[in-house]
Amino acid sequence: MDVVGLYPSIPIAEGIQVVTEILHQHQKDINMFGLNVDQVQRLLAFVLDSNYFKFGTQICRQVEGVAMGDNLAPPFAILFMHTLEHNLLTSSPLGPILYRRYVDDILTEFIRHFNASHNRTQFTVETREEWGSIDYMDVTLQIDESGTLLYKLFQKLCHSGLIINFNPAVPSHVKTAVAKPHFLRARRLSSSEEMRTLSERKIPEQLQANAYPTEVIEEARGSVPKRCRRNNPTSAFL
Repeated sequence: MDVVGLYPSIPIAEGIQVVTEILHQHQKDINMFGLNVDQVQRLLAFVLDSNYFKFGTQICRQVEGVAMGDNLAPPFAILFMHTLEHNLLTSSPLGPILYRRYVDDILTEFIRHFNASHNRTQFTVETREEWGSIDYMDVTLQIDESGTLLYKLFQKLCHSGLIINFNPAVPSHVKTAVAKPHFLRARRLSSSEEMRTLSERKIPEQLQANAYPTEVIEEARGSVPKRCRRNNPTSAFL
């Protein structure tokens, strides 16, 4: 489950109020650099209400949401989502079976309750009908007919596949070292040999598109151990 346009959908006034309340709660544990909460609140309002950009010959000011690329945007969004999810989870008489979040990527079955709770911040979920699976972060998760959890590497459709090209004047050890982590990541994020095969399927093609010779690709594939220390990424959130 994803938040639809998280940064543009955050109400500035509501977000500042969230940050202010958290600062009051944890003021003793935070280095305020000599500022008090009221001063931080006013600085937040000044920065978040002063986002200007140029469109053609016009100078425009963003009036809703947080500007993409603003250094303040990630922590501001994280605090806003923390408070939003806390209110949602504590207000429901029946909690979700599972809930895990990384910024705006959420793993839960609770989407209807979430979308009914806030008029600006909405959530969407994507599933694969042919797999009966769901994508979360860089993993595709699936539960088979026996109830076993399967997982494999997931790449978004917008993934460009661009890496350090093999042709430019880059030290050879750097170029040969680029290929191995792709196979290592695929193996770590695969629950079985069958899933590993699916995870690795596009890697040779992507490396070849960046001019990597077949022998370098196969050497990188063969150098990855069959057993990797972190072979169950789901343990972090299940």
